[in-house]
Amino acid sequence: MSEMVYKPKLTLYKAMTKEIVKKEESKPVLLEDALKQIRKDYANPDTFDNERNLLTKFHNLSKEKLTDEQTKQKEDISDEIAFMYGLENGLWATGIGHRRDYSTLARMRQKIIRDYDCKNSLELMLADSILACYWRIMKNEGIISRLMETADRKFSFDQLKVNVLKELNKEVDLANRRLGVNIVLLKEIKQPALKVNVKTNNAFIGENQQFNNNQALKDKNNESK
Repeated sequence: MSEMVYKPKLTLYKAMTKEIVKKEESKPVLLEDALKQIRKDYANPDTFDNERNLLTKFHNLSKEKLTDEQTKQKEDISDEIAFMYGLENGLWATGIGHRRDYSTLARMRQKIIRDYDCKNSLELMLADSILACYWRIMKNEGIISRLMETADRKFSFDQLKVNVLKELNKEVDLANRRLGVNIVLLKEIKQPALKVNVKTNNAFIGENQQFNNNQALKDKNNESK
């Protein structure tokens, strides 16, 4: 009986290394070299051209007539591009629910973005986090309500149900804390900078943003004498 020998085959992602390395066709590639290339692509926006490659491929496949293989390839590229822009289009945020929840989650996300005028990446991340926390709270609260009371408004409890309710309430508390933190962070980011106009040469700004005038202090000292 011949002994089976496992020989691993190294395959690098084409968009990162610009080639697929096969053991039959090329020399072994050192792991350090591969990691350097990957880090270079992801660390430097100027060298990260995966986005450009995908858009080029999608454009080249935008023909009236495509083969079945080309059609499948175009669909895969379209999905990958959509996920690449997930922060901008909200795909990651709406993906936290089931398919029937997509429209609801998308509308909620748009309301947060419009109410707080979220534009840059950090603001969009916080909007997504707020949506996720709120959705988690409401879903768990709904489960808790249905476990505690049936449709005919009857109550029944056993140890298993009590344990489940404890865990669900922990999840609600955790999501509430995260929701509060994210809301505070978003409000602080969107809070306009404080502008102060000082029309005196004797004003000082203290730790608590108080304004003191030397003349006023002198007058107060004279009155106390």
